[in-house]
Amino acid sequence: MKKVKVYGERNSGTHFITRLIQRNFIAETIPGTLADAKQSGYRDTFEKQLESLIQDECKRKLASSIKVDEYFLGNPWKTLGWKHCVPPLDIIESHPENEKILFITLTKNPYAWALSMFRRPYGNFSLQKPDDLSQFLKEPWLTANRDNCPPLLNSPIELWNLKTDGYRQLEKNHTVLRIRYEDVIDNPEKFLSTVSEHLEKKPKKFFILNKSAKEEDVGKKDFNYYHDYYLNQRWREKLSDEHIEIINQYLDPIIVEEAGYTLINTNK
Repeated sequence: MKKVKVYGERNSGTHFITRLIQRNFIAETIPGTLADAKQSGYRDTFEKQLESLIQDECKRKLASSIKVDEYFLGNPWKTLGWKHCVPPLDIIESHPENEKILFITLTKNPYAWALSMFRRPYGNFSLQKPDDLSQFLKEPWLTANRDNCPPLLNSPIELWNLKTDGYRQLEKNHTVLRIRYEDVIDNPEKFLSTVSEHLEKKPKKFFILNKSAKEEDVGKKDFNYYHDYYLNQRWREKLSDEHIEIINQYLDPIIVEEAGYTLINTNK
C-alpha cells in the first residue's frame, strides 16, 4: 500500500506513531491535523485575524475551532477526517482509493488516557486548565464538529468509548491495524515489522525514536520514561479509588474488553 491514515484520540501517541511510520516507510501519510494539511502559518494567520475581530477570548476560541472544523468538512477525501475523530465511515467508503489505504488506529489504556487528557485537555473549550481530576471526569464535554461525535457528552471518558468503538467499526470493511499504545512502547520493532507487511520499508534498519513527541517534554521524558510509566502502570499511583469509580461509571465494559483492556476493580 502507498498510503496510510492514522486515527487515535488525543494523548494516545498518534504523533509518535506517525513519526515512526514516516521515518521507516515509503508511504504517503494522509493528513490528520490542520498543521499536516496546510502550509505552515495558516492557523496563525486566521487566529491573528480572529484576534483583531473578536474581543471575547471564549468566543474567539470557539471561532477558531469552527475554522478548523470548516477545513475538515471541506476536504473530506484529502484528509479522511481529523486524526482524533471517530472514523467517518461514509466518507471512507466513498473514497475511490479506500482499498489502497492502510488504516492504523491507536488506543491507550482508558485510565492512563484519562490522566493524560486531564493534564493536556486538547480541544477543551474552557479558558482555564482543569485543576481537579474528579470534577474534570464528571463534567460534560463539548465536542467539535470534527470529532464526528454527539455535540455534548456526559464526560470526557465517553470520547474514549466512541473513538475506540469507531475503530472496531472501521475494521469490518477495511485494512486496519488496531494498535494499543502500550504494545508499541513495549516492542516498537514488532509494531514496525507488522506495518512492513503492508507498507514498503525504507532500505535501512528500523529507526526507533527516543525523544518525546511533545515539545514541552523534550529533555525531560524519553522513550525509557514512557516505557516504565506505561508498562509498569506508574499512572495507577495518581488515581484514587474515587477516580477509578468515576471513570468506570462512564466506560463501556464491552468496548474496554474488546480493545484488550480490563476494568479496574476498587473492591467497594
